[in-house]
Amino acid sequence: MEASRNAAIGIQVANAKATYRNPQGGAELDLEITDTGGAKGIMALAGFAAMEEDKQTEQGYEKTYHQSGRMIHEEWNNSGSGEFTVILGDRFVVAVRGSGVANIDALKAAMGALNLAGLEALKGVGVKKG
Repeated sequence: MEASRNAAIGIQVANAKATYRNPQGGAELDLEITDTGGAKGIMALAGFAAMEEDKQTEQGYEKTYHQSGRMIHEEWNNSGSGEFTVILGDRFVVAVRGSGVANIDALKAAMGALNLAGLEALKGVGVKKG
């Protein structure tokens, strides 16, 4: 596990990371949650702001889309690794990355086990107004 807080160019960003793996081997999942403090400019810099994308190659696919008011990014490599990222309340970036997993559905299931609605409900907490 790792947690950090930065204040680059006057914008505070907090980040927490954790890695989950079976001691007997197999899949490994990395969870990363970034709190941008409501700085929408950070979201634009992240490249997710207003674009939607759908790209497929022989190695896998990558797509970015909106679903239920959230921006979602999926990336899958046919070798058994990928990433599933959700942006909540224009503030929180939650990413699940995995290797040695069967398919993107395993990453979606891991994301589904998190309390995303509870995190999203915090979007206005602790943010300076004006």
